[in-house]
Amino acid sequence: MNHYNANLINHLVSGFGIVLSVIETNNTYDEILGEKIDRFEYKSIVNKAGMVSSGNAIKFLTEKVSEISVHILLQPHYLPKNGFITFASTANNLREIEFLENLVSKNEKSIKRINISEWISSQSKVKVKDDFNLFHVLKSGILEQFTKKAEIRISSLHQSYNYIVFFVQALYSLKALPRDYKFVIANDHSPKPVAFTKVAQYLGLETIYIQHAEVTENFPALDFDWALLRNYHSRNVYTKLSPNNTKTKMVVVNRVLEPKSIIDVRESLRELVNARSCNIVIYLSSVFCKSSVERLFNKLICTEGVDSVYIKLHPSTKDLNFFESLNIPVVNEHVLYQHIAICGNSSVAVELLKKGNLVFNYFRLDNILSDYYGFVKQGITFELNEADLGRKFWMSVDLENFNNECWSLYDPSVLTPQNVIERLKVPLITSIFFSEELHVIMRDFSFDRDIFAFTERFIHLCRTSQCRYDDFYLIKRLETHFSERNPLLSYLFKFADLTRIESVFEFWLNIKLIEWTGSVPSQEDLVLHIEYVKNYELSRVSRKALGWMESKLFDVLVRHSHPENLLFFLKNVRILKVPSLGINKKIAYVNYVKLHSDFEKGLHEFYNPRRASLSILEKLKFKTQAGFAADDSVNFDNFKDAERLFIQALPTVKDEFLDSVSVFYDKIKSRACFIDVKYSEEQRQKFISLVIAKLQDRKGFSFIRLSDGEGFIFHNEHSSFDSSDSKNRQRHWWGTELPKAVEDDLRTDLINSVKNADVLGVPSVYRFIRDHSDKSVSLKQNLQGRGLLTVLDGVTRIDSDSILYSDDKLNIAVLNNIAIIEQLASYAKKVIIINSGSLEAMNTAFGNSFEFVHIQIPTHFKTATNSKYKYTNKPLPFVYKTIERKLSKECVPGSLVLVGAGVAGKSFMDIAKKHNSVGLDLGSAMDQYIGGEIHSLF
Repeated sequence: MNHYNANLINHLVSGFGIVLSVIETNNTYDEILGEKIDRFEYKSIVNKAGMVSSGNAIKFLTEKVSEISVHILLQPHYLPKNGFITFASTANNLREIEFLENLVSKNEKSIKRINISEWISSQSKVKVKDDFNLFHVLKSGILEQFTKKAEIRISSLHQSYNYIVFFVQALYSLKALPRDYKFVIANDHSPKPVAFTKVAQYLGLETIYIQHAEVTENFPALDFDWALLRNYHSRNVYTKLSPNNTKTKMVVVNRVLEPKSIIDVRESLRELVNARSCNIVIYLSSVFCKSSVERLFNKLICTEGVDSVYIKLHPSTKDLNFFESLNIPVVNEHVLYQHIAICGNSSVAVELLKKGNLVFNYFRLDNILSDYYGFVKQGITFELNEADLGRKFWMSVDLENFNNECWSLYDPSVLTPQNVIERLKVPLITSIFFSEELHVIMRDFSFDRDIFAFTERFIHLCRTSQCRYDDFYLIKRLETHFSERNPLLSYLFKFADLTRIESVFEFWLNIKLIEWTGSVPSQEDLVLHIEYVKNYELSRVSRKALGWMESKLFDVLVRHSHPENLLFFLKNVRILKVPSLGINKKIAYVNYVKLHSDFEKGLHEFYNPRRASLSILEKLKFKTQAGFAADDSVNFDNFKDAERLFIQALPTVKDEFLDSVSVFYDKIKSRACFIDVKYSEEQRQKFISLVIAKLQDRKGFSFIRLSDGEGFIFHNEHSSFDSSDSKNRQRHWWGTELPKAVEDDLRTDLINSVKNADVLGVPSVYRFIRDHSDKSVSLKQNLQGRGLLTVLDGVTRIDSDSILYSDDKLNIAVLNNIAIIEQLASYAKKVIIINSGSLEAMNTAFGNSFEFVHIQIPTHFKTATNSKYKYTNKPLPFVYKTIERKLSKECVPGSLVLVGAGVAGKSFMDIAKKHNSVGLDLGSAMDQYIGGEIHSLF
């Protein structure tokens, strides 16, 4: 005989309340169930009002319970160690479970689902009447639940019985499960998932709820250990439903697995409102009014400006006869293009808005209570009435009525303090399954919350010595965010102030503002930072923090400082020694000394390469990066000589270099015309002459540079530059990861543009010499190295005999000279410049040299705050096709098109070529012309 404790009744009754809460607040629920409740056994017990008395309900359910017999679900023989239990049978629920798995995998952990809906049923059945104790529990639960009300609806009775059946099945099927498993569910109110959840709780399993759709106050309160919610609006709703709930830990997690294709939803809505024509998709609920669908469709297809009308069905709708009989087109997949969306009462409106679609609610589409979710009342969707049909209703929308504050509650990506805090909680989800890491995760969360959500208060605490984090932890955590290119950092830079520094946090902000965004400090600003470092209290605990600050300040001073200030700094450092710095920093110092020869003697006191003991590789680096020859041992005549010296100097990478780099250059042989352009005047003049000839002949020509970042173009599942590298670069350039459709289109266009180029600038041995030191063990040891190798491999695959090759730094060797640009412009029919420079910066750079047409593009994310550039909310990958069209209209044969647009702008050179113009990829040379101050220090 099975024994059950008293808690089982409590869990049973609790589940009744949850299942019935949604039914009892929806007067149309009987219609939703439709044929399912059109049964004789129900009709025989309803009263004239269509309701069932509590007495009849109790009698009916008690009799039915005694007849219940269910198949036990057989759990698998093997249960994985990092497994979790779930019940997910619908596409929507399975999507949420997959989302959780992906979320955990981002933290380099793995969890595996054990899905009850996939378990095999036993051949035999168990009968409730044979289990007296269980029958007693069920009967007691029924009495407790249904004596609360005088009468209930048929739909409540029907769903209550279903719930009981599944509760019995769950109780028998789950009782052998290990108690340390987590139970995950993505539906909190339907009978079957509720039944399995309640049994899981009875058995002592920790429960996790993943919200799969929007909620209202008609939904049940949360009764889980964890709840992963879709947005802050849902959090507010659940808090209101159960204000004293201390059991459930809520975390808001953006459910959109694909990154957003828009930054500000209103920009996309404005494009649709102003459109003379549009495409419309009607989104139906699971229950819809056929006559209303037919009438709406017929009205829309006759409306001027409506190019197409499609129906998108609810996933549960399988019967297409109605639509086929009326020739109404149905789409099965998600609609990726921007469109007008018309919904009844459906939570899908939020997901459609996130993708930049203008959403209307036409409440006649279904029999659900008008504005059930409150989207129209809250000002994020617009009501469509009968009077609006037959005209361009979308053009009459006033976006001033769009409530952006309410929208921020639905879209977790909008940077409000509450959304930032919730976003930072996401790593805590991993600790649900791997609790041993909770301490570290909680510390990181607390720090991230403090700096991103309460920045001003955090700065105040730092200034008053009340910061609870040690300085080196603070630096390490900030550097982690920086290396991952966390877009939230752009928000922090608003608090940087180069004229004030009273804490390590402010020091980090200011240094990164200079280093990353190109902000130029005054000499007074630099002295302020030198004084802060000079007076920083040194102890055993603070030594690492001081060492980091001295090293970073050295970089900034070598780029921006007057020699007197650099000397003052070097005389007062306590940890930094120039001879002990990395080789690239020493080279930067030597180049600095060359620029300030009047101070050479004083600067050489701290480091002089002539007195230093240098390895072969260091001599080679000084030769190629600083033009300093320590002796004759590293002399070379061309890049092939330099290759031999490099693998001799760094034998640890010899095999990689021969297999990945030398093999490429062996293939292109005589077409490597401009690899030594930095050292060869002949090659420089040959390239200039080639460009002039194309301009004179009015023939198309394309020069495209490919450096480490262009690994983005060629990466695949087998490349050194992997998807995580690609996403890192996307965040670095554009402040977001691209949706797959946008990325695929962009990369296809870029590959075609590279294939069609006349001259490709590619990584040569000189780049590998620059990037490596005697400590290097692999060419793939960092993101940049992986990008370089992926570029060479990718170019090998698309190479043709018509392509010539240069060093990827040809832009600096040749095109970083205004006299040469002026010379080329003199042969051009027209000069077109494509970059993100501000009008003032462009006029300063080129206004006195020649007339030009400026096509302005969005700047990179990192330079969003730099006054020399123009920032917009839409990054270039989302608008590059518009720029291509503008360029096509401006181009005339013989135009000179100068481009500084990053990876996403490589296609502009190809557009120029197709219009018999010359497209030149200036890259970072363009930044130097407009004074962006973001070029590499090394």
